[in-house]
Amino acid sequence: MYTSITNRGVSIKNKMIENYYILNQIVQSIDTGIVIIYERELLHINNEMRRITARTYKYLEHNLISVIYESCRRKVLKSFVSVLKEYSDKEDIYFEIVLPNESLKAVKCRFQRIKIFDKNGIMVSVHADFSEAKHDSIAPVAIKLWRKYRSEYEHILNKYYDFLIFIDNDYKIRNITKAVENVLKYKRTEFLDKYFAEVCNIKHSEELTEVLYGFQENSDCNRVVKNLKLTIIAKDNEVVRLSVSVFAVKIYEYLKGFCMVCTDMKNIDKSRLSADEVAANIAHEFRSPLNAIIGFSNILADETLPGYERKQYLNYIKQSCNSLLRVVNDFSDFNNLNHNKIVIHKDAFNINAVFDELRAYCSMFKKDYGKDNIQLIVYEQYPNQEVIVYGDRQRIFQVMVNLITNAFKYTEAGFVKYQYVLDRKFLVLKVSDSGIGITKENLGKIFNRLTQLDVNNLNKGSGLGLNISKNLVELMGGTITVNSEVGVGTEFLIKLPVGQPNEDNKKIQMSEDNNFDFTGKTIIVAEDAQINYILMEKILQKTNVKILWAKNGKECVELYIQHPEVSLILMDMQMPVMDGFEATKQILEINPDFPIIAQTAFSYSEEKNRILGIGCIDFIAKPIEKNLLYRKMAKAFGES
Repeated sequence: MYTSITNRGVSIKNKMIENYYILNQIVQSIDTGIVIIYERELLHINNEMRRITARTYKYLEHNLISVIYESCRRKVLKSFVSVLKEYSDKEDIYFEIVLPNESLKAVKCRFQRIKIFDKNGIMVSVHADFSEAKHDSIAPVAIKLWRKYRSEYEHILNKYYDFLIFIDNDYKIRNITKAVENVLKYKRTEFLDKYFAEVCNIKHSEELTEVLYGFQENSDCNRVVKNLKLTIIAKDNEVVRLSVSVFAVKIYEYLKGFCMVCTDMKNIDKSRLSADEVAANIAHEFRSPLNAIIGFSNILADETLPGYERKQYLNYIKQSCNSLLRVVNDFSDFNNLNHNKIVIHKDAFNINAVFDELRAYCSMFKKDYGKDNIQLIVYEQYPNQEVIVYGDRQRIFQVMVNLITNAFKYTEAGFVKYQYVLDRKFLVLKVSDSGIGITKENLGKIFNRLTQLDVNNLNKGSGLGLNISKNLVELMGGTITVNSEVGVGTEFLIKLPVGQPNEDNKKIQMSEDNNFDFTGKTIIVAEDAQINYILMEKILQKTNVKILWAKNGKECVELYIQHPEVSLILMDMQMPVMDGFEATKQILEINPDFPIIAQTAFSYSEEKNRILGIGCIDFIAKPIEKNLLYRKMAKAFGES
C-alpha cells in the first residue's frame, strides 16, 4: 500500500518508516479480507485476502479479476461501479471465487467508498467463513440434509437461518426445525404431511408457488432462489415477516423436494442495524487519523520544511497511527468476542510491572492529547517489590488502558487515579477521575456497545471500549461496576480472581531497560515485505546482531544451509514461493533442535497451535513489540 502511495509522489523519509509500518500492520492484522482500489487500480491486498483466495500477493496484483468466478463478474462489477459513482454508499453481495484447485468458495463482500487523496477509492471487505445454523435435535432428516447441503449453499446461510422447512414435490411439508415451532407457535405434528396453507394463513403466496413450479420444470434444479418475501399469520395471530430462500434437495433416496431457508425479518433487521452502526462508527473513526496521516505525509515531502515543523508533523502522524491502532483493536476484539474467538491465557506476572507500563502510557497520552494539567495518582498496595498474581496480563492491561483513556478524555481538570489492592484471592482494580460524570439514565447503559457521552469537540473513539472491557472482565471470571455523579467524577471497580501460582509456574518479569547485546550472533529474518524488513533491521540495530534477509521461505532454507553460523530464524509464516510453515518443516528436518521464532499477523489460538505444532519454539504477533522480541531472542540464545 505504501509503496503505491510513494509512487504517487509522496517521499517517505526513514523517520516515517515506523509510522507507516504501524498502519500497514493494522490492515494486515484484520481477520477480514481487505482490497483497496484507487482510480480503478489495485493499491493493496492484505494477508487475510491472500488466505481466502489461497494465492500470493504477486498473483493477485495481476490477476485479481480472474479469481472471481466468471458468471459472477458482471454482478461484482455492477456493485463496484454503483458505489464508485456514488449511486449507493455501500453494497453487500455474495459471489463465488475460484481456488487454485478449480473448486469454488462462496464469499460475502462489501464495497465501501472511501476518500483517498482528493478522489474516491473503494475498500472491499471479504468474508469467507459463515456461522453455522443451530441444529435441531428433534428433526433428524433436517439435520442430515443441513449437513449435506450447507457447504454447497452456505452463501445464503448465516447464524440467523435456523428456520428450515422441507417440502416434497407435491408441496407437502416433510420436516421442520424447532425454530418454526417457536416462531409460528404450531407444533411439528400440525405441519407434517400437510400443505403450508392448510396450517397457516400466508399472504402473497403466489410467488412461492411459481418458484416451486419453476424448480419442477427445471430438470437439473441446480439453482437457488433467494429473498422471497412472505407474510404469515402465526397461531397467536401475530404477523410474521419472512425472507425465504429455496433450493432443491433429495429428501429421501427416491423422493425429491425443496428446502425453504427462512429468516424472521424482525431479528435480522435488528442485527443488521447493530452491525451497520458498528461499521459506520468504525468507518467514521478511520477518516480523521487517515486524513492526518496522508495530509502530513504530503507536507513532509517538502525538503525545505524547517526541522521543528517536521518533528511536529511526525508527532501528529504517530498520534494518528496510535488512534487507528486503538480503533482497529477495538473492532477486532468486538468481532472476536461476537464469534467466541477470545481465549483467556493465565500466567504468573508482576502487577507492579503492569502499573509501571500504565504510567508510561499515561505520560504519553497526557503529552499527545494536551492533558498535562491533569494530576495522575497511582496507588500500589505493595510498591517497590514484585507482586506475583495469576491471570491474563495482556487483557488486564487492555481493560485498564480502556478505562484510563476514558477517564482522561472526559476529565478537563483535576485528577485521574488508578490503583490495586489484593483481597484474599482477588485482585481489586479501581480507576477514578474528577471528570464530567455520568447521568443516572446513562449509567445503566454505559457498557452497551456504541454508548458514548455527548460531549462537544471530543474525539470519542469507537464506542466499543467499555463493552469490550466488560466482556473481557467477565471472561476472566470477574465483575466490573461503575459509580458516578454528574460534575463530581466516575469510579470503575473491577474484581478479578487471581490465585497464587505454583512455584514452577512463576515467571519473574525481565527488565525493560532494552540493554540486550547479541554481538557475535547471526540470525535470518525471513520477510517478503521490504518495509517490514527495514523496520525489523532498525529494531534490531542496537542489539548488534548480524542479520541475513530471506525474501521467501525457499531463500530462507538456502541461507540456512549456506550459513552454518546462523543461530536463530525469525520466520514470517505468510510468504510467496514457499511459506513459513513449509520452510520451518524443511529446516527442522535438517536440524530438529534449531530455534525458529514465528512472526504472524494472526493471534488466534488455532494459528498459535499450528505454529507451535510444526516445531517453532515461540511466536510473536505483528505489530511487533520490540522489548518482547528482545526477550524472546535472548531466551532462544540461552541468555535468560
